[in-house]
Amino acid sequence: NVSVEGPDRLAGGKLEKIDRIVPPAQSQWIRVDGLNSTAESRDVVILFPGLKLESGRLWIYSVSGSGNFRREFAEPFAFEQEPLGALVRLPALVDGLKYFAVAEVKLKMPRLITAQQSEPIELAESNLSFERYGGALAGMFFSLAAFAFVVGAMNRESTFLLFAGWLVTSYRLAAVNAGYDLEWIAGIDPSAPLGQLALRGSFAIHGFLTMSLFKRLFESGLNKKFIAILTGLQFAFLALVVFAGVLAHTKFFQVSWIIAAIALLLQVIGLTSVQRSKKRIELRLPAFAWLVNVCGSLLQIASTSGYLSKSVPFMNSQSAAFASGFLIALALADRLRMERQARIEAQSRAVAALSKFRETFTSVPIGLFSLDAEGFFVQSNPAFMEMFPGVNAGEVKFRRWEGYFDLAHLERLRTSLVESGKAEIELSDINGTRWFRIHAHGTRFQIEGSIEDITSRRQYREQLERQADHDSLTDLLNRRGIDIALADLRKAETFGEPSCLAFMDMDRFKLVNDMFGQAAGDSVMLEVANRLRKSAPTNVILARVGGDEFVLLFKGCAFVEARSLCSRILSEVNHRPFAVGEKQFSVVASIGLIEVGESMTPSFAVSAADRACADAKRQGGNRVVVYGESDREMQNHVNEMNMVSKIHSSLPVDRMRMVLQPIVSLQAPFSSLSYESLLRVVDDNGRLGPPAALIQAAERHGFVSRLDRWVLNTMVDWLNANPIHRERLNYCAINLSGASLNDERFLADVLAIVNANPEAARRMCFEITETVALYDLKNTCRFVDSVRGYGSKVALDDFGAGYTSFNYLKSLQADLVKIDGTFVKTLDTDRSNYAITRTIVDLTHEMGMSCVAEWAENARVVEMLAEMGVDYGQGWALAKPLEMADLLSVQNSGELVTNLEVMNILQKDREPAIRMPRRAILQGEVSFGRGPV
Repeated sequence: NVSVEGPDRLAGGKLEKIDRIVPPAQSQWIRVDGLNSTAESRDVVILFPGLKLESGRLWIYSVSGSGNFRREFAEPFAFEQEPLGALVRLPALVDGLKYFAVAEVKLKMPRLITAQQSEPIELAESNLSFERYGGALAGMFFSLAAFAFVVGAMNRESTFLLFAGWLVTSYRLAAVNAGYDLEWIAGIDPSAPLGQLALRGSFAIHGFLTMSLFKRLFESGLNKKFIAILTGLQFAFLALVVFAGVLAHTKFFQVSWIIAAIALLLQVIGLTSVQRSKKRIELRLPAFAWLVNVCGSLLQIASTSGYLSKSVPFMNSQSAAFASGFLIALALADRLRMERQARIEAQSRAVAALSKFRETFTSVPIGLFSLDAEGFFVQSNPAFMEMFPGVNAGEVKFRRWEGYFDLAHLERLRTSLVESGKAEIELSDINGTRWFRIHAHGTRFQIEGSIEDITSRRQYREQLERQADHDSLTDLLNRRGIDIALADLRKAETFGEPSCLAFMDMDRFKLVNDMFGQAAGDSVMLEVANRLRKSAPTNVILARVGGDEFVLLFKGCAFVEARSLCSRILSEVNHRPFAVGEKQFSVVASIGLIEVGESMTPSFAVSAADRACADAKRQGGNRVVVYGESDREMQNHVNEMNMVSKIHSSLPVDRMRMVLQPIVSLQAPFSSLSYESLLRVVDDNGRLGPPAALIQAAERHGFVSRLDRWVLNTMVDWLNANPIHRERLNYCAINLSGASLNDERFLADVLAIVNANPEAARRMCFEITETVALYDLKNTCRFVDSVRGYGSKVALDDFGAGYTSFNYLKSLQADLVKIDGTFVKTLDTDRSNYAITRTIVDLTHEMGMSCVAEWAENARVVEMLAEMGVDYGQGWALAKPLEMADLLSVQNSGELVTNLEVMNILQKDREPAIRMPRRAILQGEVSFGRGPV
């Protein structure tokens, strides 16, 4: 071997260094040192392995002992092109001298230049070895590629076909690097345009196949983003294939090497990522094989570029390509083995699953079947045959669908399968005795399904549905059931036929439960239901909608006929007493009857009949009250329902006003200012009217608490807006309805309001009716104690009108007692009312409370109230209700009395009634005698 110092240029007897890499077709000068002298009879050959030249000349120089050199031969030597590379044949060199050669060459392809000195015989042997090596390399590559192609074709594995193509292009590039490319294989000159085009195309195709094979081998160990980048590189190489015939040779390789460098970098990154993936054991052999290929390519690039002075044994592009191809072939073979093993295991699992399915098919308690296009049960399991024993019988009809079910159900099943591919239906057998649920899938011509006997489940469901729609005691319809019946009536095509609805209520039935117990009450309700069934025609639907409330729906019955039937039913219910054990008692019923109109909703119809029944009870009971569609009462109910529908969204505050009725002290009229807040409604003419209709609708439909809340907020805001008037005020009475007192949320709101407005709270007096207080005494006492804790007062309203109990009066810590006006207004004409009023006055005073007399309508009544010691009076004889603004400048309630006769009575001097403070009674400081106190 001889050394090549590098590309030098000979100029002026000296060698100057030039660039080492010179583009093809440009001259460059090289100097070859270390030429050995030989015997004169032996020729010398200088070989440049793998070098492809367009032209070249070489001169021989000898070097003297002083360092000078001279040219030995006058004419330069010409280069010859051999398969091994370019060579120059020289005559024998004189022994004892140092020689070097200088050559001017034009390269066909860029390449690292090396040189070696040999003899012609050695050159012939090298040519033979070169050809053998090239043939062996081609044989190995093409044999491996053919094997991969055959395996891929036979197993329909595209990865093997891809691998075969990659081996062919790998051989092509390995041959280029080895220097024996197409020139000796196909007789094509690599430097010719066709040879250069073949090289460019081979390089681009090899890049595309390399990225495709890399992605296919390692896609299970790479993330989706990295695979997307590899796909982009695939398309980049594919674009190079297209541009191989367009770009210039040098330009093409500049672009392609940039893409190839990126591809090599990504392959290194990908191999590193594979080692960290969960499937690194499965990908270990392919990764090692590919690493060999990458290392060989990098070493070949480093050697070609001159970065390695010596090549690494067995690690060039040829050996690396074959080694990596062989290892990849092993990896693919191992993958094929693993896939085959996986298929065998999958088949084993499938066989096991099939065996298990057969076992399940025969042991599952649900019936399974297959039905063909003609409706035959072609396959069924034991559970199905237990449901339908005739399937195994010889008669054809028992093996067909219509032997058990209606054909209409089969058509419905097939229609569902055509639409969605699956179906679920419930159906009964042809006898109607059993019910089944079928789940099926398939087509019209082949149905696979399961069937389950749901007879007991359906019966239970029907029982639950009946319980939801029927009263558990009487087995009549309940409120939900009658609503459904009314809704069905509206949907029926025969709605034009007249229909009526009756509401029946048992008067004072609560006494039966209170006196004889709930069992007796239930017995009476059962007897009432039986009497209704006996007296009502078959076209009458009966329902129990409350404890003692019944609804009767007369379908297809005229109004006059329905009224006659109601009278007969009422007579049947009331004509004889009810017997419970040895006890007998009478319960009187009342009925309200309406005609059901087309526009009536179920709730409207029932509420209208209920209102008519309430009128019947107010008229004394044991009667039928009828509301026709044009009756005033029905119109009032319509108006009320319209009002309710509006109020459900918002209160009609634009039509609501507050007025104040003064409460005058009968003993010292000019000492204090008190009044009661009263709600008024503005009618369509702008006049203030009583709120009776609004309050009744609110109480019936459960929003009276909203009215009470509005009244309280209005008064609190008004008092806070007028602090001077608030400081003069003794108290402002506000009525609370029974529904509000039983509404925990409302009571919590009241406490929150008085807590947030302490000044106004000390001027509040909450009026509670006696009947409401008795309904839940414990809850009432808790509320009274709470509001009094904030400084508010409490008054017992309408005292004496209900079931007066002295025990509850003692339990409640009230401040005022308001005597019911029915006693007060006839005080001057009815001695009994006088006595009752006098007793209430004495009782309240004895218990340390003040009393207020309502409905003081004339001067004589006012005088009698003042004489018996009543603290406050309220009525038109004293003062009428006034607008709120009219009281802002008033100092006391006495100023508001305009009746001169009443004013004279109030200004009389009289002895004050003896008051006994509650505290004194509790402390036992007072003794009681037999005479009047």
